[in-house]
Amino acid sequence: MEALMSDLVKEMRLALDEVKHDELNDVFADDSDEEMKQAIETAAQQLLLQAPPQMLQPQRVVVSLNESGKQDYDAIQTQYTDGHGSLVIPDDWLRLVELRLKSWSSSLVALMDPGSKEAQMQASRWTRGTPQKPKGMITVSPTTGKRVLMYWTAGRYSANHDTPTNKVYDHEVELFTYLPYQKVKDVLEKDGKTVTDQKIILALTDECKKYLIYRAISIFLISKKESELGEKYNQLSQI
Repeated sequence: MEALMSDLVKEMRLALDEVKHDELNDVFADDSDEEMKQAIETAAQQLLLQAPPQMLQPQRVVVSLNESGKQDYDAIQTQYTDGHGSLVIPDDWLRLVELRLKSWSSSLVALMDPGSKEAQMQASRWTRGTPQKPKGMITVSPTTGKRVLMYWTAGRYSANHDTPTNKVYDHEVELFTYLPYQKVKDVLEKDGKTVTDQKIILALTDECKKYLIYRAISIFLISKKESELGEKYNQLSQI
């Protein structure tokens, strides 16, 4: 979904005008447009974290273990001899949508809290994730310092697999998708210098626009101590 910030602010004002709330005249200051834009950005991130799968437009990460294959960036995947592995995540990473290895029987769609008991259980081969119920979390690689998605555990190669038999675990990635943070970009005149507007880009379907407007109004009103009315708009923004 892409939308001009000026259009979203206009739609926020129109929606607020429909309420006919006497006290609303007091919440609009000279810089209220900028405050509304900030509310839009906050609302966008909240919706990206909460939206159901059918409303997402995830980005796909290209991963290849084949030396001649293509991938999005160097040294994206690391394999460990006990079957777990890690994948370097993009800089604009917000949340996982799906990770699936070809050797897994189910996808990984939710991540563990690194400080949780569930994460601590991955240290033991008896309690860690399996190809049937894989587990994963975001952490930092001790060797590169990069943020990685650590996963447990790849399945074993099948007997008829065409990969060298001295490899025990099959880490080949079938699907790796994620949601990036929202982006706000300047809209320029033809000279490429004069800024005429800004547009927000987020990985949600166009039907989420109305929820974005309602959530932004809620955030704006609550910041102006209009909590009761803000909560009403928050209810309208629930996907």
